[in-house]
Amino acid sequence: MKSKRIIQIVFCMAVLFIIGIIGILTLLNNNKMSYKEGRKLKTFPRLTYKSIKNDTYFDDLTKAFADQLQFREQFIKCYYMLNMQRYIGGVVEGTDNQLFLSPLIRRNEEHFKKRLKEISKKEISNVAEEVSNLGAKFIFLSIPRKDVAMNKYLPSSYISGVEDYIENLNIVKDNISKDVTLIDAYQIFNKNEVYDVYYTTDHHLNIRGAYELFAELIKIINKDGYNIKLNSLEDEYEVKSVVVNGSYNRKIGQKINADPEELILVPKNKIVSFKRWDNSELVNIKVFGEGNTYADAYMGKDVAETVIKTNIKDAPNILYVGSSFTNVLEALSVYKFKTMVSIDYRHNKTGKSITDYVKEYDIDYVIFIPSQQNDALSVSIILQHLGFKK
Repeated sequence: MKSKRIIQIVFCMAVLFIIGIIGILTLLNNNKMSYKEGRKLKTFPRLTYKSIKNDTYFDDLTKAFADQLQFREQFIKCYYMLNMQRYIGGVVEGTDNQLFLSPLIRRNEEHFKKRLKEISKKEISNVAEEVSNLGAKFIFLSIPRKDVAMNKYLPSSYISGVEDYIENLNIVKDNISKDVTLIDAYQIFNKNEVYDVYYTTDHHLNIRGAYELFAELIKIINKDGYNIKLNSLEDEYEVKSVVVNGSYNRKIGQKINADPEELILVPKNKIVSFKRWDNSELVNIKVFGEGNTYADAYMGKDVAETVIKTNIKDAPNILYVGSSFTNVLEALSVYKFKTMVSIDYRHNKTGKSITDYVKEYDIDYVIFIPSQQNDALSVSIILQHLGFKK
């Protein structure tokens, strides 16, 4: 009995010693950034006679203890390991079979924000000014990652990117020139109370989410004096549902058995006709196709340069700049605009700038969408899609 008592005392003393060491090291910490979580940390507030009488001081102190906890990142790693059944090859399984990409983590957050501010003031604004001088409007359409737009489906262990997205987009807003019209898709979805805007197993907007943004573009364009009529999705198209073969599901061996979702559109307007050129070659590829993938359904594939001329008169010409996030909007635009041009500078090696395309095709609206599945506001991708990085 005596030896058992000694063991209990030694164990309790060891636990108290470890807690004490962790507590002391925690008090000495002043970490400003967690690279594991990809967010800023709360530092200990300064203690003064005035602050101690403020209720918010103790809230800040509690948050600081949680954020400055010694070995915090190691504890987080262990927590992730306990939830490993939800993380497969960079893909995260949320509720209702929703799949997401693993959380966005930047290694040098402060450098990123500095560069985002710089390119907002310089490269983005300069291109917008050049476009404006040619008589066209430059619209920056920011589309958040799926985990930001549909965060209610995230597993409890997932670090939400909502605050990060809002903070970074505010940097863009505060530093772009008056020549840039900024549309925040996240704000549009919340304002219109449309939340299920991505396909269950894919990183692309579903047709409902895309149609909300297309309606917003039409609203802006009509304010300039045009009269582009846009009815409901059902009035404009026959909508067919299929089980979508999403990019995330393909990465994990089709683990998720998703329900059918609206993917295939058949235009009800039989009057509009058009000709399509991909990379300067006349092609017979449908803008609305069959199949069970996003690429099958909208534009067929990613193309370096697509030009579509329609028989629609008294309508403006539109240019999309970006990657696959533009595809569904391109397809919708064919039935509303005189000319639809799209360029993807990941593949476009023509040497033509955005302003070159504006001049060549008498463009009225440039829709710039730099969003990718892994980052909505990547500095390098923004520069690439502006045509500055080949």
